Amino acid sequence: MDDILTVFNKVLVDACQRNASDIHLCVGTPWKYRVNGLITSISELPILIPPDTETIVRYIVTLSRNVLTEKLMISYIFSRILTVHTQWQE
Repeated sequence: MDDILTVFNKVLVDACQRNASDIHLCVGTPWKYRVNGLITSISELPILIPPDTETIVRYIVTLSRNVLTEKLMISYIFSRILTVHTQWQE
């Protein structure tokens, strides 16, 4: 079996292809998709265990933090450019 993050990324791709609105992860239960309001188990994957679930959550949090940091940095740079441009025109 692939490592858990490889599996998770494959699940993300599959979820997109199925137009899933959500992926449900819960320790001790099968992975699930929500498609058109219906929740369906992903039977071909093993039941989630605590260490794998923690690894996935840490991965998601890290990605989210990186995206937020990048957006804040872009916002800061853009606001600084506007400030400099405004001051230059005065």
